[in-house]
This record gives sequence, C-alpha cells and structure tokens, in this order.
Amino acid sequence: MKTSTTLLLAATAAGLFFAIRWYESGAPSTREAAMLERRVAVFDPAAIDGIDIVNNEEKIKLRRNGAVWELREPVKDRADQAVVGEILGWAQMLQKEETFPPKEVGKKQLKRFGLSKPGLKLKLRGEKAPPEFLFGKETAVEGRSYLRMDDSREVYVTANALRDLVTRKVDALRDPRLSDLEARQVHRLAIRTAAGEIELEKEAGHWRLVKPLKARAHDGVVEELLTTLVGLPVLGFEAARGENLNRFGLGEPADTIRLWSGDEGAEPVVLSVGREVDAPVATPPPEPVAAAEATPEKGARYARISTRDVVSTLPPGITRMLSLRPSELRDRSLVRVEFDMVDRITLQAAGQQPLVLQRRQEEWTLRSGSGEVRPANRAKIEALAEALRRREVSAFVADVAPDLAKYGLEEPALRVTLSAYASENTAESGAGELPIVRILFGAAEGDTVYAKLEEEPFVVAVPRELVEAFRPEPVLWRSLSVLALPVPSVVALERREGEKPPVVLTRSEAGWPVEGGGTVEMLNLESVLNTFARLHAIRWEEAGLDPVEWHYTVRTDTGETHRLQIGPADAEGSRRAVLDGGSGSFELSRPDSAVLLLPLERP
Repeated sequence: MKTSTTLLLAATAAGLFFAIRWYESGAPSTREAAMLERRVAVFDPAAIDGIDIVNNEEKIKLRRNGAVWELREPVKDRADQAVVGEILGWAQMLQKEETFPPKEVGKKQLKRFGLSKPGLKLKLRGEKAPPEFLFGKETAVEGRSYLRMDDSREVYVTANALRDLVTRKVDALRDPRLSDLEARQVHRLAIRTAAGEIELEKEAGHWRLVKPLKARAHDGVVEELLTTLVGLPVLGFEAARGENLNRFGLGEPADTIRLWSGDEGAEPVVLSVGREVDAPVATPPPEPVAAAEATPEKGARYARISTRDVVSTLPPGITRMLSLRPSELRDRSLVRVEFDMVDRITLQAAGQQPLVLQRRQEEWTLRSGSGEVRPANRAKIEALAEALRRREVSAFVADVAPDLAKYGLEEPALRVTLSAYASENTAESGAGELPIVRILFGAAEGDTVYAKLEEEPFVVAVPRELVEAFRPEPVLWRSLSVLALPVPSVVALERREGEKPPVVLTRSEAGWPVEGGGTVEMLNLESVLNTFARLHAIRWEEAGLDPVEWHYTVRTDTGETHRLQIGPADAEGSRRAVLDGGSGSFELSRPDSAVLLLPLERP
C-alpha cells in the first residue's frame, strides 16, 4: 500500500473517532437516558407560561406574567408561586412505576382505570409543552394512581404527588401572603383609625413621625411593624369583584393602612380593615393546613388590599397594629448621632467656664477654662458615647413646653454640645466648629432629670446617672495615664514615710548608693522606678489628699522633677495619690501601691 494511502486512511479513522466522541459528549449518558425514559413527560419548566386544571366542574387557569404567576379563572388574583413551582416540578419529575402498553389497554381497561372520561386533567401551555395529563383512579396500592397522556393510550402507574396538587381547591393556589411588598421597599406609612392618624416617613435612612407630631421614630420598631404587616398570613378568602363590601365592614372602612413604596407621587398600596369575623375559637388542627383552609381565629378581621381584588380574613394581630400609639413608635434614645462624626464635646455648667474635649485623629485632649490642655480619658469618652447611643429616655414629659422654666430648662444646669470640626473650608461649610446637637439638662426630680434637645420642642426625663456622667469637672476627664517617663532618665529618688528620715538614692557609675550609707535592694528599686515612670490611675476624684503618708521626689537627667504624695490604704488596699500638687487625686491600684512601698534598703 502506498504511503499516501496509508496516511489518508489514518486521518479518516482519526476524524471518525473524534466525531463519534464529540457526538457522544453531547448526548446523555446511559444512566441519564434510562432516567429520562422513566419520566412521564420531558419538558423545560422555564418554557411553560400557562397551566390549565380541570377538576370535574371546577376549571382553573394560571398564567405567567413576567416572573410572577397569576390566577385568571375562576378568580383573578396573585397565585402562590411556591405551589405553582411544585406543580411544574412534579410534572417534570413524575416517574412511570408501571406501564400498560397500548395493545393491552382497551375501552374496558380505560374505564376500569378511570381514564375513559377522566374528571381530573392538567394542561401545560408553552413552547414544547407536553401533552395533557389525564388522571384516573387510585390503585390498590396506597399513594398510587393511574395516568395517561392525551396523545397516547399507554397507561402508567405513578405516585400521587402531582395528582394531590392539582386536586386542590382554587383558594389553595392563591398567594397566602397579604402582599408581595417587602418591608425595605416602603418609605412612607400612614395608619388611620377612628382615634386619629399616625404617619411616618423615611428620610436619610431613618424613620420619623410626621403625624400627629413631628418627632424621631424608632427605626427598629417601625421596621419590625412593616415586616409583620407585609408578611401577614391570609387566613381565608371571602369575596371577589361584585360582592357587597358593606357586609364585611369595608364599604366605608374606618381603619386603613397606606404604604408608599414607589417614586414621589406614586399611588400608595391601601389596606382597608373591616369588622371582626364572627367565628368561635378554633382548636388547632393536628397537621398544618394551607392558609386558605385555616379556620379564622377569634378576633380575626375582614380586610381588602388595593393590589388584590378580594376580601381576605387577617389574623387578630392586625387589630394590635391599628391600636398603636405614637409614643410606642418614637425613638427613645436621647440623641441620634453618628459618633464617628463627633470631633468635639463641650460641657458647660451654669455660670462656669466650658470644658472642651477634642479629638485629634484617635486621641482626645481636655481643655478647661484655664486654657490648660491635657490628655483626656479616651475610654471614658467612648463609654459616654455608648451610653448616649444605648440609654433610653425614662419618659416623654411634654410634646410642647412653652414654659421651660417649669423644667429648669430656661437656664439649664448643664449644656452638652456635640460638634464636628472642620480645619478647612469646604463646599458645604466653612472651617471651624459645626454643632451637630445640643443637649440641655434641667431640674432633677427623684432619680430623673428633665432634658431636651435645643432644636426639638419635646421635654423628656432621663436617668440622673446619665447626667452625672457628664459632670464638667476637669479632673474627672483626665487621662488615666498619669506619668510617662523613660526609666533610664531617672537619676535621683527620694522617699519619705511621714516624719521619718527620707531614703535618698542618687545614680552614679557605681550604681545607686544610699545617701548616708547602706545597701540598696536593686530588684525592689527597679520595680519602684518602673511603676513610678508608668504611673496609671484607676480613676480620678475631685477631692484632694489628707492625710499624706508617703512622699516621693524623682529627678531626671534633664532636671525635670516630679513629686508624688500617697495617702493611707483603704479597706481593699488601694491608695489615693497626688502628682506635682495638681488638683484632684487619683486612685492607685492595690498592686501599684504595694510596689511603690517596697523596701529600698537591705536590713
């Protein structure tokens, strides 16, 4: 054989091999083919856009509208999307458990199977939809029944799952949810009853009351209300178009809820609530039932929503929503502030100079009326911010207070201003302090203090302890880090207990000789120096120190001198101290107190 002929045959064989492999790769495997062969119908559920069900005298039509299924007959309503999905899923996956070929199925057999004139039919409509499903009698085996397709006399035994779905009454195919709205879509809400009207709207991510008063609303409470409202289950469907609405108390309903979810000017979704359903208290069934089959509970109400042309029965919870009072929806926090924006806190007691706490990057400083700037207690400021964020007002005292003197707020005992600070001019504002909110604290009554925000008309009562946390004494806001020295810089130490002679140590090349002779206890000295150089307070107090038990004087190589006075121990072993004669005193921890009093000389 010629070489060229051999090469041609080899190329042809290779091409044939790859063509077969390519063809087989696009075809189902043997196992997949066997599974498809067992299916009653093979189709794509996504291509189905209509479902017709005939159940003897009842004819039901469902049609797809975009991504949503709707009932068209015998009523027009929103369909239960989950149930429609189950119907399509079971129709696609229904298996032939036993097959009777056409040659074995005559008229008598069809009649015996209940398939000569079947009363239950399912027709799927759409591209490449399968023939109509015809359901017959149940077999002797429980949970199985006969079925054939409209284009064939072949009969199958199949599971009853699909049959059970299509034998449901039309109400069981309706959406059991009151509305398909989602709580996050709603930006305005109005509740109108015989008692009055409450209106809320969302602005800049927060809810606020608009009627009957203008006030901040509690975001969490309003969101929970909306979630519950749009998710209300329908207990039953009572009437459709043309029915007399007066018999349900819906001719001219006194109670309505309006929800706005679209753009400005869009029509709201309106829920009208009618009279209470006259029904006895029902014993809960042992098994869950569909919403449309549930027995109305005592206190259930008739209702009608504008997006559905039907009267529904809603659970008693709807009455609770209609009886809400504005005070239950109000924001009970004293202020609503994003503290990341706060750069300056000004505390000013009546008749006193202001105390200013200012943030520079992540650190806070304290400036009192004397102009002295010190490091501030960052942990205390952050705790205060957290208290303002979390603590709720004790009570709403007055919505309008023309006589502020009555509450001690005409000349408040304390003003607290939270501000942002801009170091440069911007398009929105100029450089300098930009007040965010001003809080006024007035007279005290028992365990509460009257308060109000300067820009709001309401007077509230807050816990006295919250006001105590704002006391503008500079010593209370000082940093807990009292002293920070490099230990190697310390060159001299003098310590004296009461009126006893002092122990004086001066560093030299030979070490730390004791003045007047004696041997230093180096381990104790190192511990004392480390603790002194990193003095830390547990807390600050306004009171000074009396009596004084111990005196320390430390000098550094730069000539800097620090004097520390330590008082007697309390019942828990802690001591108060004063550094460099400053105002107020700070509390030393028990371990630090013990270290500072270690013996410096060997016995």
